[in-house]
Amino acid sequence: MLICPFSLFMLYNQGVGPLGYTQTLFQGLTTAAGYDPVAGPGSSCLADTASGQCVVPWGSGTKSVSSVVLIANGISFAIMTAIFTTIGSAADYGTFGRWLLLAVTVVCWAAQYASMALTSGFPSVSVFS
Repeated sequence: MLICPFSLFMLYNQGVGPLGYTQTLFQGLTTAAGYDPVAGPGSSCLADTASGQCVVPWGSGTKSVSSVVLIANGISFAIMTAIFTTIGSAADYGTFGRWLLLAVTVVCWAAQYASMALTSGFPSVSVFS
């Protein structure tokens, strides 16, 4: 009976968490939402006639998809560092450590399963434009 929860914990503990597939999914959806700068706005980066370049609106200009993915990776790493150094150390004190671990695990699992619902172009990219 304990094998299933232990296996789920070890699977999550070994790096198959929200960031495992989310970055790949983010890059794929951002590419689907971007356009080919040679063909102009409205074109698709995934078309057979695409030049191999792909940009998305960013601020007052455009930025390549790979740059957007790297920026998002840096921001997510900074957030994880802040969480690790604040909430992570709080689990060592008091009697609420196990409840904190349970809550954080449920939130991370929910985020990972929610990412499977993303099936079309990433709408949040337009936030930066």
